[in-house]
Amino acid sequence: MMRTSDLVASAGRALRANPMRSALTALGVIIGVASVVAMVALGSGAQAQVERFDRQPWLKSADRGAEPYAHGQCARANRHGLGFAHHRGRRSAERD
Repeated sequence: MMRTSDLVASAGRALRANPMRSALTALGVIIGVASVVAMVALGSGAQAQVERFDRQPWLKSADRGAEPYAHGQCARANRHGLGFAHHRGRRSAERD
């Protein structure tokens, strides 16, 4: 088994013998760590933005799980108690 001082000396010789390989390896590690940090920061920022949007008072709780027809004519129909059932019927009739 090699001593720690022998391992450090061997590593130093390898670094001096291959300076380009050492520099490229260090650059790759730096870029990899930076990209992971950036992705984590981007994900945290996106999550915070969604949570801020979700707390908006103008966003009704009924709109949060609504089908894609929650705007325009369908929103007016929903206010009058028609819901989305009229779209389901129309879509199935169009396919047949």
